[in-house]
Amino acid sequence: MDKEHYSIYVKDTNESCMVTSVADGSEQRISVPMDSEIAMNFYSGKKGYFSITKLVFCTPTGKIIFMSKSRPGSRNDINLANESRAFYSKLDEVLEFILGDKGFIGCHGMYKHFLVNDRNPKASFNRGEADKRFKAIRIIIENVFAHMKKWEACKATLRIKFSDPSKILQQHDQIWSVVGYLTNKYKNIRGL
Repeated sequence: MDKEHYSIYVKDTNESCMVTSVADGSEQRISVPMDSEIAMNFYSGKKGYFSITKLVFCTPTGKIIFMSKSRPGSRNDINLANESRAFYSKLDEVLEFILGDKGFIGCHGMYKHFLVNDRNPKASFNRGEADKRFKAIRIIIENVFAHMKKWEACKATLRIKFSDPSKILQQHDQIWSVVGYLTNKYKNIRGL
């Protein structure tokens, strides 16, 4: 495997592993739906506003390798991760690890090597050093989102008529897919 596709992470137990994917969810604010049933589905309790959410996986060098379908803002990271099982099936379960934040606690049942910095109290290795290494890899997905949200289409509040939520989700999915492609093609998130 090329070095540009993975990063070695030393866990707080002093074990090394090969991280090939970094995951996180992102939300985009939308205008308030008039229908109260639709509105409740699109309300994000985490953010406190109406939104559409999307889960993105990238390499430790910042190349986007998978995006979930766009979903209503009431879905959290673990719900989106559960819908992304097709992506996990393409990974080598023995060698490849995925890194995620605390929103992914419990994903071990979906993919055996889903690393979450949940601060193992039995760790014998220096936890501070492990936290630094974890953050150094995980920040890459935040940088990907920062580049994507430079595009007004991914940053601004979506003001779309809510006659059919599935069409709105499909339109959001198309927008983010195009911006993701352009981000991969023209932005060097992290050079080696």
